[in-house]
Amino acid sequence: MPLAQVLAVLTLAAAPVDEPETRAVSPVFSVGGGYAIPFGDLFNTDAININNGMKGGFPVHGEAGVALWRSWHVVAYVDYAFLDRSDRCAPGDPCTGRSLRLGGQVQYWGSGQSGWTPFIGLGGGWERLRFDEQNGSLFFSGFEGGAIGGAVYFFTSWLGIGPYFEARVGAYSTIDAPWSGSPPNPALHGWLVLGVRLDLWP
Repeated sequence: MPLAQVLAVLTLAAAPVDEPETRAVSPVFSVGGGYAIPFGDLFNTDAININNGMKGGFPVHGEAGVALWRSWHVVAYVDYAFLDRSDRCAPGDPCTGRSLRLGGQVQYWGSGQSGWTPFIGLGGGWERLRFDEQNGSLFFSGFEGGAIGGAVYFFTSWLGIGPYFEARVGAYSTIDAPWSGSPPNPALHGWLVLGVRLDLWP
């Protein structure tokens, strides 16, 4: 083989190969659900905290966003939870509840091992909590921040399922009830969520 052809082959062999990290921006989606346990206070008082109102809840979670390279995702999320029926709202006065969350997250996805791909994320948004009992409804709303982590097993390059854990912390800044306004002495509350998610990367 002539020397020029040998040099050409070696040059092509040494040329860098594009990795998945350099792929164009692409859409990512996720749906999931689990169980959420509340902690903290609705506002600063010795009588009322979020545990008084609800024992827990069943959130349904959805995400839609874009992958900026393979490892970094920017997503918007929506989360709707059906809260456990409880006798804790007031003595002898059982209530039900619901919550709605809207926000965004930045997620980092690690390298896959044996089909499993770990991830972590940070973000925040807006939350609205509703209590319903025989005398009416109470609404609490405010901003929250949260962290999420988990691992997804990908059956194919674009479809996977796996567990996740999420911790959220926030403070309610508005009450909507027979009276309305800002709560006295706003306090921190939060939710701990354990669930399963299905991820779709077209």
